[in-house]
Amino acid sequence: MKQFQYLMLGVLTIISFSGSAQLSATDSLFFQSIFTYQRYVDDNIMPGNWYHFPPMGSVQQHLATIDTQFVFARQDLDSISGLTVADTIHYDTLVNNSMALYPNNYPQQNQMVLLPYNFKNHSALAYGFLFPDTLQLSCRYAFLMVPGTGENMSYAIVNGWGYHNTLCQMVANCRKFGDVYTFIKPNEESRAIQWNGHKLNEYIVNYLITQNRRYGINYLIEMIAWVKYLKKNYDKVFLFGLSEGGYASLLCTLFEQPDAALISGGYSILFDSTYAEKDILRTRFDSLVDYYDRAYVKNKIQNSSTHYLFTYGDNDPVLTMNPEHDFHFTQNYFNGAGQCSFFYDFQDHTFPPCSTIDTFVQRITA
Repeated sequence: MKQFQYLMLGVLTIISFSGSAQLSATDSLFFQSIFTYQRYVDDNIMPGNWYHFPPMGSVQQHLATIDTQFVFARQDLDSISGLTVADTIHYDTLVNNSMALYPNNYPQQNQMVLLPYNFKNHSALAYGFLFPDTLQLSCRYAFLMVPGTGENMSYAIVNGWGYHNTLCQMVANCRKFGDVYTFIKPNEESRAIQWNGHKLNEYIVNYLITQNRRYGINYLIEMIAWVKYLKKNYDKVFLFGLSEGGYASLLCTLFEQPDAALISGGYSILFDSTYAEKDILRTRFDSLVDYYDRAYVKNKIQNSSTHYLFTYGDNDPVLTMNPEHDFHFTQNYFNGAGQCSFFYDFQDHTFPPCSTIDTFVQRITA
């Protein structure tokens, strides 16, 4: 299947320049192979405006949608200091008005928000869910949750589902301390690129490799925009990431330092020598995994103001994470570098228990 997709990438690139506007039988077959992932809301069951992109009607539209949403390459990070963000966020009225039609499903109003930002003369939006502090209208602390791999994981996080919430209901727990933002990655939730009731699968990652505009690089820049905005508007900013979201969160701290970062099952110095995992990260983050090796990361952390908590569960199925639980390779290598702490007393590939998170937050806010 992957060989077929790569072959079709070349063919479809040629087709896009010829101005083809309708799906042929071959194009329809191709669409059936790449639009296979589930959307977060079935608008046949719950009518409404749930998506920012209409269903794709042609190959040309499909490619143009991707190309206009993913414009950045690895080298653009060299200019990241020039990224600017708006002073205020906007509510995503398109989707929020649809949620309001189903109050039993969405008791929290105005869940989705948009952050305008500008980078390299390109104006764009970063997306997220916002669940405000449950105890006060104007709070001092903000949390940004970054999901790991999987379909519609931000939606799962805010609803208390899935592997992110195995040991702690993350949004509900952190709302005790501040406003909780959950980052929405490209092609997820309301950002889905869709056709025939399904959204794009991993094809999008493969296509962006051929265009030298990695999926992870583009959403990392959006994360940096979010952290920059939150730092302007809150006294303390917490960045919490799990799995691939944990690795992306670590990368984000190397460019824009939050007050604290929770990296759960997301980083190991073993990345430097574990080629299978390194290759996967390259598909998303290009050469960052090579350039930011263990020595570079240690040096950056040593000189960072960010407080880090790295957590590793027992029986984590990720190749490099379970050895971290058993042998503490990263902790031993860092050897007290920076403001790092480590926690291991839990099971599986998930965030740590609420009590561990609470202790970490209270230490930073004391």
